[in-house]
Amino acid sequence: MENKNKIKNEKKHTLWINYFLEKLLTHTELNPPFKIKGDIASDFSNRCNIYNDLLDVVIKENVNECGRYLKPFISRIKNIQTCIQKSLEEFLSGDIKSAYDVFDEVMSKEATVTQLNYISVLLKDICSKDEPLYRVRKSESALTDHEHIFHIPFSKRYLVNAQRYSVAGQPCLYLGTSLYVCWQEMGKPDFDKLYISSFITDDDKSKILNFASHHLTLPIKNTASDEQLYFDNRTKASYFIFWPLIIACNYLKTNESASFTPEYIIPNLLMQWIGRRVKSPIAGIAYFSTKMPTSRNSRYSINVVLPPKATYKQSVTNEYCPRLSSSFEFTAPMSWQVLKTLDYQNHLPLSKEQENAIMYLKKKEKLSGIANFEEDIVKLYPLTDFYKLQLLVDRLFKHQKIVQKVSS
Repeated sequence: MENKNKIKNEKKHTLWINYFLEKLLTHTELNPPFKIKGDIASDFSNRCNIYNDLLDVVIKENVNECGRYLKPFISRIKNIQTCIQKSLEEFLSGDIKSAYDVFDEVMSKEATVTQLNYISVLLKDICSKDEPLYRVRKSESALTDHEHIFHIPFSKRYLVNAQRYSVAGQPCLYLGTSLYVCWQEMGKPDFDKLYISSFITDDDKSKILNFASHHLTLPIKNTASDEQLYFDNRTKASYFIFWPLIIACNYLKTNESASFTPEYIIPNLLMQWIGRRVKSPIAGIAYFSTKMPTSRNSRYSINVVLPPKATYKQSVTNEYCPRLSSSFEFTAPMSWQVLKTLDYQNHLPLSKEQENAIMYLKKKEKLSGIANFEEDIVKLYPLTDFYKLQLLVDRLFKHQKIVQKVSS
């Protein structure tokens, strides 16, 4: 009887959580990605005010008694919001150290870390032999060695530019759930200079902070079993707490040629914080690509970035982060153009995904045709060269760990 009552309560919780989540994800000012209006600190403050107003409205509506359950989250949400607001203001005033210290103080609290773990997933759950991650590099010269496709060596950190989740000089490992998202993130470079690789892992300790959860996309689906309802509800509710952080990490870059990118302030601080917590199981972040907004709810549109967790001594005696290099097996870099010359795909049976894509294409031909390829790319992706080359590298080439070249 007690167990039945618990399940009944969790189902009730699911109703209000989903109700609020749908309100949140359908709000144009709160569902990322965002364009800055004015300066970033003011824009962030305005969006958080809108978020707080939405919370107040839903609490007053009290649909499915959600008001009673949402109230305890208010102080935690505002705590994260205040932390980010202060960090932005300190950074923009020139005090970068204080910006990090403010961020670190709140994020490192035990309660915050506990909530972060609720919205994290095991690395092996998003990167495995069945579902590899991919890496693409552009190179004018041939990439011949296995390690050339890994993160930029510590000895060449001067080549590392600031990106959304990495500061200049910090050689992070950027991966994607598809070759297509990797190509998009690189700015759609010419294929004749691209090298690709497939990454897998069996790391059952490292976790990834998951900003690309299916919980954050519409339509909202209830896929959890009765036994998993509690964990599912807890995860969704934790995203409410960190929505200010999600807002701050999802601004579109306004000026592509800018030397300083204010949109990257909080993502940079977050990645530094993860990298400096050497003993923490949180090893990186998964996030939706801002380059594919119409395909945001697709599993093909997710980036995964992992910072090096290495001491100074490790960075001068190793070319690559020991922790990252021990976590992954990956294929040697292969030229896109060379792989394209192989007639390998024609000798393989069609995958289920390809069969579904062919049916979808035939329907499109008979009905409306393709009005917006970017919107249909998810359905048609299995028919593209991106997908075919993924199958090729996954099935034909050997995944192996990097061999560290240790300096004396």
